[in-house]
Amino acid sequence: ETATELARLARYAADRLDPGHALAACREWRALPPATVDGLPAWMGLADLLLTRKGEWRKSVDKRSGFPPGAGEAGLAKQAMADLLDSLRSEDGLAGMLNELRLLPEPSYPDRDWAMIEALFTVLRGAVAHLRVVFREQGRVDFSETALAAQEALGGELDPTDLALRLDYRLKHLLVDEFQDTSQSQHELLKGLTSGWQPGDGRTLFLVGDPMQSIYRFRKAEVGLFLDAWEGELGQVPLEPLQLTVNFRSEQGVVEWVNDQFPQVFPAQADKMKGAVPYAASEAFRPPGAGAAVTAHPFVERDDAAEAALMVQLVRSALAQQPDGTIAVLVRSKAHLDHLIPALREARLSYQAVEIGALAQRPAVLDLVALTLALLHTGDRVSW
Repeated sequence: ETATELARLARYAADRLDPGHALAACREWRALPPATVDGLPAWMGLADLLLTRKGEWRKSVDKRSGFPPGAGEAGLAKQAMADLLDSLRSEDGLAGMLNELRLLPEPSYPDRDWAMIEALFTVLRGAVAHLRVVFREQGRVDFSETALAAQEALGGELDPTDLALRLDYRLKHLLVDEFQDTSQSQHELLKGLTSGWQPGDGRTLFLVGDPMQSIYRFRKAEVGLFLDAWEGELGQVPLEPLQLTVNFRSEQGVVEWVNDQFPQVFPAQADKMKGAVPYAASEAFRPPGAGAAVTAHPFVERDDAAEAALMVQLVRSALAQQPDGTIAVLVRSKAHLDHLIPALREARLSYQAVEIGALAQRPAVLDLVALTLALLHTGDRVSW
């Protein structure tokens, strides 16, 4: 009944709004739209009807929402919408799911995006060709080229190369560390190397990893591949999962603090699509150290100057206790260093950092952007 009422009120509001409004897609639906690409525009309209821009339930509706003032039918419709909003507020998680719809990408690329993709394909093909020329000239390759060449050399599962058949007899044991950061291409390489392995043939595959430490999704790492392997197999190779719990690295106080705090941050259930894994508690091997293991200095509101000043104070305090020691300053992204690095310089505290400059500002990247824009629009004289 709630779904039918929502569809009716959405049609009512859509008929009183501009044809270009997001809710216009609800005019053709006599019930809730399907959970498919065809129904996405209508769902987006329903999200705009029910939620504010902040993703919260609307407290009321007006003519901007398709409910003009007045008595009679208009008054009844407005009151029905208010009652419906009151009933939906009790549905846990519904507002969040509707708000997530607004983050979904368009189901197809517009013409301008296709033009951009075509220009990118042209530039990137040429860039790869030039990169391989540089590899040959210098006699060096990077990790990505090594992985691609290895996968090409092995062939596919149905059409293995002579090299793959020859390696099949030579490979006995494979050990893969940091398996939680395996990409799809690396996973395919492992499947190719183990293709044809049979239970009891004396060959072993040993995978080591911690899904809670997966931080390389920007490099195409998929923690879902780890979860698939944990369920029992990689390609044709059956696997036996073993979970280690003892932490040999950190003192007891740190381990206990992490065990207390991290379950509040990690999800309760694993989700392969989102790359989400639940927290698994550890047992401390090392005894507690002297003093507090962890001290938090939270900033509820953003204050870059105060944060930088506190960092300098903490660094100086640590150096006073251990003049020959080193201090690590960890940030979530390079952008967070914008106010911290100047503070260290001003305090005359020496520091060492690796590749803190923005990738987008490197000359090679700027050249690639200019080439792409030039191909996209031949009249772009600045890019040319």
